[in-house]
Amino acid sequence: MTLEYWTLVIAIFGALGTLSTWVYRFVVTKKKIGFEIVGSVYSDKLVYMFYILNNKSRLPISINSISICDNKNEIYCEKIPKRLLRKEEKSGSIVKSTTDTFSENFPIAINGLLGHSGYLLFVTEKYDFDKTENTSINIYTNRGKIKIKKIDLNYKDDHFELF
Repeated sequence: MTLEYWTLVIAIFGALGTLSTWVYRFVVTKKKIGFEIVGSVYSDKLVYMFYILNNKSRLPISINSISICDNKNEIYCEKIPKRLLRKEEKSGSIVKSTTDTFSENFPIAINGLLGHSGYLLFVTEKYDFDKTENTSINIYTNRGKIKIKKIDLNYKDDHFELF
């Protein structure tokens, strides 16, 4: 066993260690987002939904915008919060408390391995939005676009009072 042999063994061991570190870092830090629609309301003028978003990566991510797509249109959600629901607690004719629920405020910052939930509002009255089997969601982040295919929108005519 010569000195050159041991040098080669150490160099190969170092190269394998470096390669395995690169592969590990790539797998751990690539963007992985979980998106689930818990409930949604669809009408001719709007779509709003309650969603859960999970950052399955170890790096933080910023959600800059979310859009809903049918075969013809891409409709972006409202970035400025709008009141969606109002719940009043009354005692007789006296209002004890009022609770308002607003749509999401953008951008959304999510740290690694954490989640976020909220309401999204899409105004569809200017578009000929068609709720089909090809309806999908695009999530625009600081690390690129993520497309989620085939989402299910529950149809409901008598939606909550908006605005």
